[in-house]
Amino acid sequence: MMKRVASTALVALALCCLRVGLPADKPQANDPQMEKEVRAMEKQRVDALLKGDAETMKEIMSDDFTYISHTGLLRLKVHRLRDLQAKTLSYTLLSNDIVDVRLYGDTALVHGFTTRKGEAPGRKLDGTFRFTRLWVKEHGHWHLVHTHISATSAK
Repeated sequence: MMKRVASTALVALALCCLRVGLPADKPQANDPQMEKEVRAMEKQRVDALLKGDAETMKEIMSDDFTYISHTGLLRLKVHRLRDLQAKTLSYTLLSNDIVDVRLYGDTALVHGFTTRKGEAPGRKLDGTFRFTRLWVKEHGHWHLVHTHISATSAK
């Protein structure tokens, strides 16, 4: 599992380096259909979390999914599913403002802002945060590989 996380991080870093190396007059164009698919998955994710739908989240997250919270806490798919099933992870508000979707083949990097109200074991989840998510399309389906959120004072 750590091998996959490390591989994913290396791929993301390599993609960022490739992006930096692109000529300024030739920005990478997104495939509108793929971007639409990723945005639809983002919406499906939000809907599932608001409903506490662990089964849908199980399908959305890759088996080696990782989540890093605004406090630096690392959570895995098994933790997120356990908390959803036990109803100890719940949201009453979850609203995303997606700033950008960048496609690199069958990989999508999504970043933006999320405003949320909710609870997780031992803590409140209220606030506005920056997020970065990494999606990978495998066998024709998009799967969420990684989420990282950071505290922010304003948009």
